[in-house]
Amino acid sequence: MNKDTGKIKKPIFKRWWFWAIIVVIVLAAIGSQVGEDPVDGSNSPAVSESSVPEKVEVDSPTTNENSEVDSEIKSTFSTFCDTSYISVSPRGDRTTVSIYDPTVVLPIQDAKSSGVAPDNWEEIKSSLVELSGTGPLLQGTTQEVIYLMAAEAGEIYLTIADGSVLFDVFEDVDLDSQPHEMTLGEKNALEKAADYLEFTSFSYTGLIDQLEYEGFTTDEATFAADNCGADWNEQAALKAQSYLDFTSFSRQGLIDQLLYEGFTQAQAEYGVSSVGY
Repeated sequence: MNKDTGKIKKPIFKRWWFWAIIVVIVLAAIGSQVGEDPVDGSNSPAVSESSVPEKVEVDSPTTNENSEVDSEIKSTFSTFCDTSYISVSPRGDRTTVSIYDPTVVLPIQDAKSSGVAPDNWEEIKSSLVELSGTGPLLQGTTQEVIYLMAAEAGEIYLTIADGSVLFDVFEDVDLDSQPHEMTLGEKNALEKAADYLEFTSFSYTGLIDQLEYEGFTTDEATFAADNCGADWNEQAALKAQSYLDFTSFSRQGLIDQLLYEGFTQAQAEYGVSSVGY
């Protein structure tokens, strides 16, 4: 009987290289688990904020409180005009009330074309001065400003704030014939307004706000906006195009953005129409 003189082989689990392989496999498995993203995506790469165009929030009354205030403000003017032709919106610290009832503004528009104020112009001004400040203010605002304007062109005929007339289209100042009546502050505000309009586009109220930010008084800023010669429809069109050059907007989104900039509803709609919407 032959005897097996060979060495008895060790079981595989007793060999050092076997356990080395096991350790490598385990470490690899652990590493792959650590590298995987959780199912909820919490470790997924975040989109850089700088890569997303900033969307300016439209400062419009969205709360129930502001909706109620909006209705109450409009109701205060029910004796003056059809309240369906009134737009109420916040602009900075102001509650702006834009009135464009055709039965009120069309005779004014016709009278302006003839260069003579309508017979009831003083009555219109007195009524709006009396009504100003009688209603509540939108949340976050401290002053009410009333604009009487054309429905389509958006031209301002009358601006009232704090019970005073800030602008009267029939008392517009002729800068060429009456330069001596312009104060130094008004002159500088007018020059600054021209500088701004050469650089970018503004709404009527947006230009006033910018001039006030520069340190001009409300009267000086309003004087400049009234006399700078800007076509506010054209300004809305330019502003709409500048936004589209930057990013994409839906038609309503672009209208909302222009409203935020201080353009009237009619001006905003003109602006978006001019760019192809």
